[in-house]
This record gives sequence, structure tokens and C-alpha cells, in this order.
Amino acid sequence: STAYAMSAQGPILHPAVPAFALVPLNPHTLSARPVSVSDRMMIEIVLVRALDARAHFDGFALADMQQGDRLLLKRSADAVRFAHPPGYSYFATLREKLRWSEVLEKNRDLE
Repeated sequence: STAYAMSAQGPILHPAVPAFALVPLNPHTLSARPVSVSDRMMIEIVLVRALDARAHFDGFALADMQQGDRLLLKRSADAVRFAHPPGYSYFATLREKLRWSEVLEKNRDLE
């Protein structure tokens, strides 16, 4: 989800962009950065070292994992359709939730 990825410093991907956002959670190195790849790619993740490793997807634990385990990610053949109310705008929703273009008032207690 957009909110889940953003909470880990990941990207905002428009729903029409055919891509995966791979976002590391709580990395212990500055070189671990989010990356976006085509949803036509098959991604294989191999655990080189593992200590108490788990695979999570949108907050749900899928499986405990061990050193040498492989995780294969690919787009599902099934499609999902979402219903939106009349006048729905993806960017208007982002603007409202992220408070884009909003004038910030000075904190009167600091004056």
C-alpha cells in the first residue's frame, strides 16, 4: 500500500503505474534503498544470512524463513477492480491526506 511504503520512506506509485515498490523495512545500512521495478519482472530474494527472519506482506506475517530460503515475487494473473465514488481523484486524496499545498500557520506559543 502507499501508506505502508511511505512509512518506510518508500515511493508513491500511481495505481496506473505497472510496477512493484520494493521497500526495505528498518535496514541496518544506508545502502538499503527502495527501488521500483516493472511488474512484469519476476523477483527472487535469497536469504544469505538469517536470524529470526520472516516474510511480511502488507503487515501480515506470511512465513518464518531460514538461511538459504528463497522468495519468488511475481504479479498475479488475477486482477482486482476497485469501486470509487463519483468525482474520485487519486491526487486529490493524496493532497488531502498529505496536506499538500496547505499553508502552515506559525505556532503562536513560539512567538
